Amino acid sequence: MSMNRKESELLEKMFAISQYIFTLNNLLQESGKTVGALSKSGKKIWGLLHILHVNGMLTVPQVARKRAVSRQFIQRLANDLEEEGLVEFIDNPGHKRSKLMRMTPAGLKKYQEILAEIEKTFGELAMQFNLEDADTALNVLEEMSRAIAGHLETSK
Repeated sequence: MSMNRKESELLEKMFAISQYIFTLNNLLQESGKTVGALSKSGKKIWGLLHILHVNGMLTVPQVARKRAVSRQFIQRLANDLEEEGLVEFIDNPGHKRSKLMRMTPAGLKKYQEILAEIEKTFGELAMQFNLEDADTALNVLEEMSRAIAGHLETSK
């Protein structure tokens, strides 16, 4: 397939966006260490606690789908957080074997502590940007995520 100049430039920019996403992800993970977003075992807990805070109780497979990671990864993380008393598993009336996971009061406290640190740390950084640019970036990333997820679904 031959591309015209505009298509070629767009493809290059999409690749560049992808590279920045990878770099940003690594930087965010490093900064997460400074805000307490790691479990005692060193695993990143913010994403799991945030998903439970936003969505309420979920099964491990539901969390894995939302995070676009393997069920096994979330199960290991959830087991660690259960040992630390941050989440608990309860019976799921909709499924006999797949229990629901929810934050414990200690988990909510930890979530709120991490959130306060994130707001303090990133609040200052956020002031370097304007709202319109942030809206545009968010829209582009949402569309890219939907398009890639749709492509993966149709290519199975």
